[in-house]
Amino acid sequence: MIRPSLILLLAILPCIVLCLTPLQDKQCQSVYAKASRIVRNKCLFRRYGSCSGRRHGGRRSGGRSGTSDAIDERQNNQAGANTRNGDNTANGANGANNAGTGNAVIDIGNLTPAAAAAATARTAAAAQAAAAVAANTAAAETANAEAANAAAAAAADAAIAAAAAAEEAAAIAAANPDDPEAVANATAAAAVAAEAAALAASTAAEAATANAAAAAAVAGAAAAAAAAVTAEDAAAAAAAAAAADAAAAAAAAAAAAAAANDTVVNGEAAVVLPDNQLAIAETGLVFVVTGRLIQQLLDDGAITAENLLPAVQPPLELVENCPFVEALTCDATVPYRSADGSCNNLLFPYLGRSNTPFDRYLPAIYEDDLSAPRATGVNGGNLPGARLISTTFHGASTQENVNPDFTHLLTMFGVFLNHDLQDYPAMPTSGDCCETDDIDICFPIAIPEDDPFFAQYSRTCMAYTRSLATPPLSCALGPREQLNGATSFIDASQVYGSDLTRQTTLRTMTGGLMRSTSTDDLDLLPQSNTTFCLASEGNLCFIGGDNRVNVQPMMMSQHTLFLREHNRIANALSTGHPDWTDEVVFQEARKIVISEMQHIAYDEYLPKVLGPEFMNTYNLNSLTEGYSLYIGNINPAIRNGFGAAGIIYSHSGIRGLITIGETQNALISLYYNADVFYGETDAPTLVYRGLTSDLAQEVDRLMTEDLTNRLVETAPGNGWDLAALNIQQGRDNGLPSYTAWRQWCGLSVPENFTDLVDHTEENQNLLSQLYENVADIDVWSGGVSEIQVAGGDVGPTLACITARQFQALKVGDRFWYENAGPNQLSLDTLAAVRNVTMSRLICDNTNIEQIQADAFLQISDTNPLVNCNSLPSADVCALVRSYGVWSAWTACADGQMSRTRACAAPVDGPCSCDGVAEETQVQVCRNRAQQ
Repeated sequence: MIRPSLILLLAILPCIVLCLTPLQDKQCQSVYAKASRIVRNKCLFRRYGSCSGRRHGGRRSGGRSGTSDAIDERQNNQAGANTRNGDNTANGANGANNAGTGNAVIDIGNLTPAAAAAATARTAAAAQAAAAVAANTAAAETANAEAANAAAAAAADAAIAAAAAAEEAAAIAAANPDDPEAVANATAAAAVAAEAAALAASTAAEAATANAAAAAAVAGAAAAAAAAVTAEDAAAAAAAAAAADAAAAAAAAAAAAAAANDTVVNGEAAVVLPDNQLAIAETGLVFVVTGRLIQQLLDDGAITAENLLPAVQPPLELVENCPFVEALTCDATVPYRSADGSCNNLLFPYLGRSNTPFDRYLPAIYEDDLSAPRATGVNGGNLPGARLISTTFHGASTQENVNPDFTHLLTMFGVFLNHDLQDYPAMPTSGDCCETDDIDICFPIAIPEDDPFFAQYSRTCMAYTRSLATPPLSCALGPREQLNGATSFIDASQVYGSDLTRQTTLRTMTGGLMRSTSTDDLDLLPQSNTTFCLASEGNLCFIGGDNRVNVQPMMMSQHTLFLREHNRIANALSTGHPDWTDEVVFQEARKIVISEMQHIAYDEYLPKVLGPEFMNTYNLNSLTEGYSLYIGNINPAIRNGFGAAGIIYSHSGIRGLITIGETQNALISLYYNADVFYGETDAPTLVYRGLTSDLAQEVDRLMTEDLTNRLVETAPGNGWDLAALNIQQGRDNGLPSYTAWRQWCGLSVPENFTDLVDHTEENQNLLSQLYENVADIDVWSGGVSEIQVAGGDVGPTLACITARQFQALKVGDRFWYENAGPNQLSLDTLAAVRNVTMSRLICDNTNIEQIQADAFLQISDTNPLVNCNSLPSADVCALVRSYGVWSAWTACADGQMSRTRACAAPVDGPCSCDGVAEETQVQVCRNRAQQ
């Protein structure tokens, strides 16, 4: 049901409060406290227990892209099956034990449930005792002692149950040493057992004290001492028994921990979210639940919309816990980008920073206006399921359904660039998303019983964990937002990392170089035994700036290419500037590599995706000379409509057969396959030969079956459907429908299916069979199936969304490679960067000797194979030379003015300043006579 009063208020007010009177202030705090309690009880966050943030049935921590989002869904569902084998496993220990009036609950999601239960029992008994004090002090002490005894008994039972759970989990871990989930569960159960044992000991001691006080009050002064001694003896015995229970629990915990440590594996089967993302997820859920509780108060008549007045803050605790309230201090003189993207915009330092919310072009659309994914169409009927849409509309592409102009590299570079711009981490979960109705966390995809592929395996559900919830950047109450784990800028964060910690781990800290793996040929990415891939014994996975590096060899190769380019440039800079520190060399090399990536994206990639009309309309063409200007009031943040629809058009262009060297490989055989990189021949060389010769699939409604039925399949029937995941994510993230985006773009808005002017008649008919109303069409399905714009690879709706985003990324980036200003590239360096092409990078960093000039276009008479040495190249000396400060501008003469700066280094060597004493910048001006 649409609730315009609340939605209007949440949309237009910076924040809302209920705290208008003392009574309402209590109500306000009650709402926040209740929301926090509901979130804690979801068993998701480490600080409330042994829930370690593992995501079962969800997407890989690297987020959604290409073929990277479902591998952990398979693993975690297998792990979830293990935990469902018995109620005594660590994730299943939710039993209740009653003892007297106490109630102790062992819940893996809360470290202190027994304490909470005991405190409840004692609080109730204490209230009874307080009522009895006026009549009989002895009766009050007796009531208090009974409550303490009940709490002690409950805590002891809880400790025993926890110890049993720990022993069972340890046994499972010992029996399944290769199952990382079992290992993690054992460790979790051990932590709970230790906590419960400590609680049992403390409550037993408290009971002893209470019993002594009760005995003293009931007996007379003469008998009090004897009674106290007796009570103390009894308490000592109880304490001893509790201590014995605690010792047993501790032993079980130690055994579980030892078993866990003995069965550590080289992999990340149980994906653990970083602490900062866990904290954001918790706060994001509290924001969601708080809004829902306020809505309930409105619905119940407890408050009225008129009482919701704008004020300074929502509930104070809510604001204090918002991760974006801390002021960031920026230094405008720092010449380099930060690792996490902060302080790019000096006035609004959070804009574009990693681990901040996706922005929106259009307001979110949710079923309940706050968080629940869209499930009902405009006519009131249910929307078609994502899997049904996939099988009905996004059928199988074939090798004949290829684009005759574009190589597969165009598609895969789009996926690689996407990883630089966005990363949707998923919510932490404590179970299989196909076995829960917690819509805050899970949004499973129903598989019809007559599914053309999965029916043969009797599979009826595909797990889907929702995108990680976050408060908005404003910390105001409102609809659910999603977190972007990557920096928003084109800053090669998939190569360097989106935070300083990751960036530092990827560096050698000498000579400005990045870590790599030496081979008899060219270097490879650094190896890691903590990331996931499918590799033979002795072969390790790789690590990069983005968690999706291992997803398939095409992604590994692009990461490797830019790593090699960085080290190639860093070596040249170190040679030319032996006085430069490691930090300066690293940052200067990073600046150049980022500039090259930006130039390739806008000069070679985007024109082929968007076509000339959209490139011109949004001023996206690269300059051929001079500088552009930065606009500080442009928000560069990635928009949800772009991240979950626009940029993932590329999924349709992925091939099912991949050429590596001279062989063709089914895509299904390459998922997380690192073994390709351990052959005798340089793997990126072989991969790039295939990427520059294979044709991309046509971008349309069709997708290869290796993506729609067998994504990261490791056994028959356990694969995933990327098209369905894309559709589900759009609904999860609150994306408006396809027609709403058409209206926003200024395109014709269809009122019926025959009005879908940018679709073929076949597509119109298929969509009308699926959706009751044209206004229900999901944006990704409607967008990717449009007829392509002239000279482009996508239709007008996705072209519009994509062009708007790339415009913001260009003019809203203070460090953009073409920008004038204190951080600009020298004219020589900028000219050198403008000579860089994708083909040039491949030639410089692989063993390929021949390639077409435009690697994104198919080999043809106009784009023939040429020798690498015939391609334009970035003048290494232009990259190496550094300059002093600019002189003042000359007076305007003949419509021009100029300024110069002297070459400062190197003073000798092949790139010395000899012969290049200075560089001159010329700018158009107006003479006074012309003004």
